[in-house]
Amino acid sequence: MSKNQENWEQLFDDHKILEEISKNGIFIISSKMINKYRESRLMAKFDYSSQRPKIFKDNGIVILPIKRGAYALGKFDLFFQLKNSDAPDVEEPICVEFLNNISSISPNNIFSESVAINSAYISGIFDQFAEEKVYPTLEGRMGTGSFEFQIKISNSNTNKLLTVENSQCEIDSCFEGDTKILLLEAKNIETNDFNIRQLFYPYKILKSLSTKQIIPILFIFSNDIFRIIEFKFQDDSNINSIKIQNIKRYTFVSSSDEINLDDIENIMRNIKFVDEPPKTPFPQANDFKRVLDLTKILSESPKTHIAIAENYDFAGRQASYHTDAGKYLGLKGIITIESQEVLENIEEQINSEIPKEEKELLREIQKLNSLLRLIKADKIDEIEQSLINNISDYINS
Repeated sequence: MSKNQENWEQLFDDHKILEEISKNGIFIISSKMINKYRESRLMAKFDYSSQRPKIFKDNGIVILPIKRGAYALGKFDLFFQLKNSDAPDVEEPICVEFLNNISSISPNNIFSESVAINSAYISGIFDQFAEEKVYPTLEGRMGTGSFEFQIKISNSNTNKLLTVENSQCEIDSCFEGDTKILLLEAKNIETNDFNIRQLFYPYKILKSLSTKQIIPILFIFSNDIFRIIEFKFQDDSNINSIKIQNIKRYTFVSSSDEINLDDIENIMRNIKFVDEPPKTPFPQANDFKRVLDLTKILSESPKTHIAIAENYDFAGRQASYHTDAGKYLGLKGIITIESQEVLENIEEQINSEIPKEEKELLREIQKLNSLLRLIKADKIDEIEQSLINNISDYINS
């Protein structure tokens, strides 16, 4: 059990929080109350629904800051589900050039949200999206000022009116042009959902500062793709009025770097099969792109499964499944420190200067007999050709 989960369960028990929410629909908790158990800044930040402690998930509880030093707990719809939304069709990625006179950032090693934002800016991605020249303006922590808003009560058709009084929020980045302001909430991993507050509170700040069109954006950099998801709040006083308006994808990868059938056939003819790694579970990860995301995350520092689940959009088991898949492919080692499994990146080339990192991953996959028993170095029949086509389409998607 994580520290957050343990302390929240104690808080719920000590302050009869579930009983209060059942009776009044809301429970106001102060930072001082939380700090008696653990720092509130560590206890109250849930960017994804999966990060919430078990007692929150089991009872449909969310938490929102409403003023400095105070939070509202209640059964509200606070997370936007990306995979179940009525999103428009996504076009093929638009190829952009990375400036060849930039040496302090490498397009092959974009390791953080801020570097991803800067890389997109200097390559003109935000100008293209806004259809006008834009410039970086606001970022960092700011006071929200005072405002009221409606939030939907879960599993009902009714809303709750909440008041925010100079709470703190963080703006990842803003880019302003003649007629528009792009408001960015940035992520460097694929995610199933996100906390709407991360866009709504900054949106309310910008609406109070400017009469220009404010465009809320979820900006995701994952698997060498910049994804810009444009939203609109159809009612500025309702946090749940958020709708997807547009989705664009951009990449630095040129057509010459795409994996083609010749690449795959050449690998298949020349690889040597190896034994499966001992004491390593067969991969159960259901999203290979998230395995790639983990190579980025773990390049910064070793992390436990619990830390990955708490700080990124991974449920507890999914954190294990995806890191085990990385270990199975030889991308990560697992060592034991203080009785916890700590993940350590042992394949730095995945995040450095290999021009076709996906090809290297494919090579590791194909070395394993159990995954590709049908493939022979001297023969590719119709079944194998179908497999090649599927792998090529997936990696270049």
